[in-house]
This record gives sequence, structure tokens and C-alpha cells, in this order.
Amino acid sequence: MEWWSLAGWRAVTEIPVASAARLWQLSGDDGNCADQEGFEPQRNQVRGASTPRDCPQDFCLEEIGHPFSRLDQDVHGKGSFETAVSLMVSRSLVLGFHGCDQSLAYAVASGNQELGLSQNAYDWLGHGIYFWEDSPARALRWAQDESRRRSGKVRAPALLGAVIDLGNCLNLIDVEALALVKAAYEAYREICRVSGTQEARNRGPDLRARYLDCAVIETLHKLRAENNLPAFDTVRGFFVEGTELYPGAGLRELDHIQICVRSPRQVTGYFLPRNL
Repeated sequence: MEWWSLAGWRAVTEIPVASAARLWQLSGDDGNCADQEGFEPQRNQVRGASTPRDCPQDFCLEEIGHPFSRLDQDVHGKGSFETAVSLMVSRSLVLGFHGCDQSLAYAVASGNQELGLSQNAYDWLGHGIYFWEDSPARALRWAQDESRRRSGKVRAPALLGAVIDLGNCLNLIDVEALALVKAAYEAYREICRVSGTQEARNRGPDLRARYLDCAVIETLHKLRAENNLPAFDTVRGFFVEGTELYPGAGLRELDHIQICVRSPRQVTGYFLPRNL
């Protein structure tokens, strides 16, 4: 049976309740940051930013490995009850754009500094380095908005481009990848139930503070690691954001595709785009 199979999640209930109570504290946020005016969940992406909040998954997995380690580790095989969900393995090169301060853009492009991983508990696609795919204007707009924030980390808005090899990509535009995430949520929910821990919730306008999504995606990554399955190098997702383009429209002014690079080696190189 596949480790991600919904039937396979019965192994979760084998965790002793006393141990499960120590597993996760996934609802430990203060519940207020997402409701603050102008809240922007990507402001602590880069090295040098203020210390991000601890990710709830940092408290877990010391005791979760044993129940899941008994599950079938071949994600490409066929289980007794379900057909395997195939991995989206991509070798596509894409262009990503990262909004930041001018000094950081110059330092990274020149090879003197690296972008740090975002490790906030509300990261949209889990932990990693964030880029807007094929949207330099959207990345620059984020930097400009951040520069107007009183507590923002950007003083001189700038744009950093990157050539990204998606590698083994959890492509959330693919229905098969979405099935993996849905199954991971079932595991996360069951662990919260047996441990007596409240589930995380997405919060704020446009659900900008994605505590639940981050918890579920990080759960998927950790369970794959525990079962010696291939790690995802990147996560890619489409997001609906902003106001309607026109009354009744299904499109929004800030719709975009984001890429979360979990393995920095997938960034082939950085560059400074021309001024927009």
C-alpha cells in the first residue's frame, strides 16, 4: 500500500497518545498577525530579515517515524486498494523573480550573498526561497509595497531574476500532486486528533497567512523523508489574489504562479533584470 494512501493513514492511530501529545503544536500562532493592516506573509524570506517565527514542524517527527516507516516505500508501485499517484518529475527551466532591497539584489547577483530560506509558519507553499514565475512586475510590486510598510525590510525596491530548474517538482497545478497534498492533510488532521492539538487555520485577506497550508505541505515533506521517498526540490502553485478585474470576473488583478525552491541548488543562476 502506498504510504500516502488514505487507507494507509490508519497507521497514524498506532501512535501512543502520550507520545502524540508531544508531536505538534501547529496552532501555536498568536492569531493576530494575519489580521494586521497590510500584512504580507513573505516579508521574512531573505537572510538578514528579522528572525522568523518558529515553524511548528520543528517540534515534531521525533516520534512520528516509526508508524509510517512500515508503509510501502515505492511510490510508483500499485497498492492493494489504490493506484499510485505518479510524481511530477520536471527538468524544465523557468524564470523566477524575487522582490527585495536593491543592496540584496546586487549582492546575490554578484555571488557575494545567497537568498535565505523563508521558514515562517504561514508560508504559502511551505519553507523555501520564493519567486514569482514569469512575473517581474508582480515581484517588483511586492518590493514596492514592502518599502511602504513601517516595519518593512525593503528601503530601495529592486528586482532579482533567477533561472530555476524545477527538478522533482510538487506541481500543484497538476491534479495528481493535489491528491498527494489532500492525503497529507488527512494524516495531519488525524495526528492533531490523537494528540489533542487544534488544527492550524489559514487567516487574513485572501488567506495571506496560510498556517494550515504550510503545515500540510511540510507534513508531506517530512513523511516522505521518513519513508526514504524522493524529496521535492520545488513546489509550484497558482494563486488567486486581489480584486476582480471587472464586476463578476473570474480573474483577479494579482493572480500569479509562485515557486518555492526548497533546494537552493535548483537555482541555476541569478541575474539583474532591466528596469521595468
